[in-house]
Amino acid sequence: MTNYIQHIKDLLGMANGLSTEQKHDLVKAGLQAAPAGTAGVGASMAPVTEGSFLGFDGNTWVVFASLFFIILQIAHLLWKWRRQAKIDAARHAAGLPLESLEK
Repeated sequence: MTNYIQHIKDLLGMANGLSTEQKHDLVKAGLQAAPAGTAGVGASMAPVTEGSFLGFDGNTWVVFASLFFIILQIAHLLWKWRRQAKIDAARHAAGLPLESLEK
């Protein structure tokens, strides 16, 4: 199991822990996901007083949309980190210094 986790960390460019930029991205994504999660929880606790669409009421659709938004944010972060790990590996192999993404 530990090897599997280490392999995932290597793929994401996190073999040596999270960089400052990755920590910043996690906090930013968490703050962006908080309203969606809160809306989803609030909608699931509200009483149902309207009709339904495709068998689900409006509150359930809000929960689905919130979860979809959070999944999109996670996918974007994983793509961004994987892309940057590839760029860093190519620059390291070429003997070039790594560039900071923070400007």
